[in-house]
Amino acid sequence: MKSMITLISLAMLLGAFSPLQKPLGAADIGGKMEVQSGVFYGNDLQTQFSGTSELEFYLPSSQDVDLRLVLRASLNNTIPPLGIKYAYLRYHTNYGHITAGRQPVSWSYGAMLNPLDYGTSLDNFAGRSFAPEVDGFRVFFALGERSSLQTVVSFPKAGLFSSPDALSYGARLRVPVPGHDISTQVVYSNALLKTGITYSGDLGPAGIYAAAGYLRNTDDQTHDVVIQGGIDFSFQLGPEYEEKMLYLQAEYMRFLMNNLGSEVLGTGLLQQMLAGASVPSINDLLALAATVELSYFTQAGIAVITETSDWLTVVNPFITTELRGGLELRIDASVMRGPGGDFSYASGVQLSYYF
Repeated sequence: MKSMITLISLAMLLGAFSPLQKPLGAADIGGKMEVQSGVFYGNDLQTQFSGTSELEFYLPSSQDVDLRLVLRASLNNTIPPLGIKYAYLRYHTNYGHITAGRQPVSWSYGAMLNPLDYGTSLDNFAGRSFAPEVDGFRVFFALGERSSLQTVVSFPKAGLFSSPDALSYGARLRVPVPGHDISTQVVYSNALLKTGITYSGDLGPAGIYAAAGYLRNTDDQTHDVVIQGGIDFSFQLGPEYEEKMLYLQAEYMRFLMNNLGSEVLGTGLLQQMLAGASVPSINDLLALAATVELSYFTQAGIAVITETSDWLTVVNPFITTELRGGLELRIDASVMRGPGGDFSYASGVQLSYYF
């Protein structure tokens, strides 16, 4: 079945060249390689080594058609060793665009954790971001005045020829007005229905954002209500001509009925953020982040996430710096307090090469 998906994706890409108005030339290639190593200490000492690489082909495009192909290889047990990260065709019209294939879908509004997103995403928490990859079709329709409507239909990655019940659906209506951005959205995936509203805007020098939504598991009919609020702002520190930019962000999320927090946020992603710590339930989350630009090439920061019902907490300081020759170095550490009050520690080094 996976080979069938690969063949279909390649056929879509090859067939897409036919409408191009210019002859096909050699594609430019770029990408990145990352190698990570670290240690974790809880009851005993554990070591970890992993690596990933991405290879992107910058394919020829026409005025109406864009193509994207990104291959990925991994030494990480949580990611297949070799596969396709992105492979999609995008057709532009006078009113928007249509995208078919494996593509990122992220309906962000400034939050580090988005409970109403089409998938499970992470936006600039401890200097890291993650957007889900979906196989399917997405239609973007511009409504004027920066307003837009998006609809998505996606297939499970196990195969295209599944039952209709295995499909995922979503729609987002975005209506920005001066100083404010309001969206309403609905998502149905894996028997989980999510619908709600998100907001982002300005409050003086600070940015604010919020979300409220209704959640229902259609299999067992459990339901929940989620609310979220956050703020971010930045200012300069230090003497003139040596000023450093400091970014601060804080957000709080609460699942009022304590039923669907773990299912909405995705246990795998949250456990990755908590360095593998066991998360019995997710009722409310407090996330804090601070980042300072020490120079044009170097950033340092600290991020904290807490599940306040059990006070499971992770403190994650980090520093990233650009080296010569396209290399980037990241050093971070974590101190974790488990639900029972026990502590564990981790540290790691990541070296990335962009080409």
